[in-house]
Amino acid sequence: MRYTPGTPGEGSTAPDGEYPFEVTNAEEKVSNTSGNDMFELTHKIKDGPTVYDYLVPNSDGRWKLDNFLASIGMGYKPGVPVDLNPNDWIGRRGTCILYTEAYQGRKKNKVADYVVVIAGPGAVPPAAPPKDKWR
Repeated sequence: MRYTPGTPGEGSTAPDGEYPFEVTNAEEKVSNTSGNDMFELTHKIKDGPTVYDYLVPNSDGRWKLDNFLASIGMGYKPGVPVDLNPNDWIGRRGTCILYTEAYQGRKKNKVADYVVVIAGPGAVPPAAPPKDKWR
C-alpha cells in the first residue's frame, strides 16, 4: 500500500465560521467531570467534518441550549417548562458557528454558538426534519 503522509496535528477541520449542520446523534448523559446532566450531540457539518457538542441545561449553559433548540426549529415558549427528548432532534438541521481548538498538538472544531434567525426570511424553521441526507 502506498501512502502519502499529511502534516501531523492537522485533522479534517473546517475553517472558523458559520456552517449548516444536521444532528446525527443526540443523547442525554451525565458529565464525567462535573456530574451535571447534559446532552451530548453529534453534528455532520455540510461538506465538512463531524463535530461534537455538549449542552448543559443549567444557569451557565442554558443560553447555548436555547440557541440550539431555536436553530433546529424546536421553538419553545420562554419560561414554560418542557420535557426534552434528544431523539426528536436527530435529523434536524440548523446553523452553527465553529472555531478551531488545538489540544495536545491536534486541531479540532468546536461549536461556539448556534445561529438563531429572529426575523425576516428563514425566521420560521421547518417543522419536520428534511427528507434528504448529507451523510
